[in-house]
Amino acid sequence: MAEEKTIVEDYITYHCRPDGTAEVTHCSGWYGSNIIPETIAGYRVTSIGSNAFPQGSCRSLFIPDSVTEIKSLPASFTKKEWDRPRFDLRENAMDIDELVLVERTYSVIIHVKPGSYAERYCKEKRIRYKLK
Repeated sequence: MAEEKTIVEDYITYHCRPDGTAEVTHCSGWYGSNIIPETIAGYRVTSIGSNAFPQGSCRSLFIPDSVTEIKSLPASFTKKEWDRPRFDLRENAMDIDELVLVERTYSVIIHVKPGSYAERYCKEKRIRYKLK
């Protein structure tokens, strides 16, 4: 029997359970593309926890076939949010006079295999996805 533990790899936190499965519980920061592996340290990654990927935490998410449960994904992952503009402060602003709002469109693509649980979840929740 495996032991219960927490593993952090590539900015993604996994809760590993004694039954040999793991759940993605958090992604820290914005890193563009995130790839969830089928296994982590011998544990099979089977679920994505609630609020594991906060809004703005990624632009692209690869979900393996091993995932059979997705508790929730941010509203920004849904199709209705695709074209909604996001406004961020200009990154290189040096002082208050240089603060300028720049429009950015936030869109996230979930990469899934055809016929997978993740594909069905995306269709049901109207989440933008791409077949891999």
